[in-house]
Amino acid sequence: MLEIMETVDKSVLEIEVKGEVTKDDYDRLEKAIEKRLNESEKVNMYCSIIEFSGLTAEAILSDFKLFAKYYDKMEKMAIVSGKEWTEWVSKLGAVLPMEIMHFDVDEKEMALRWLMK
Repeated sequence: MLEIMETVDKSVLEIEVKGEVTKDDYDRLEKAIEKRLNESEKVNMYCSIIEFSGLTAEAILSDFKLFAKYYDKMEKMAIVSGKEWTEWVSKLGAVLPMEIMHFDVDEKEMALRWLMK
């Protein structure tokens, strides 16, 4: 499940990942991205991974479509999670055309400052 959170900065979209992510989650995420793009030229993603158990097959396809559609509108992604995600984040950064940084769970403020630079 993706939970979309409110943020003060119009260019930042904050999401929390909990459990399994589905196509419906990506549909809601796309609407949130569109809303942000109506308010700002670019979107920076703040992604907090609480507990991740995987993606459904439809969600994987939606993920590729979403990033293909908006890749030129996304500049940065901050992933806030436990240290076990560090290697995964570095691999993700190699394939996505945006700057990606990993932050530990207690570094939320640092992650948000980095996104807003």
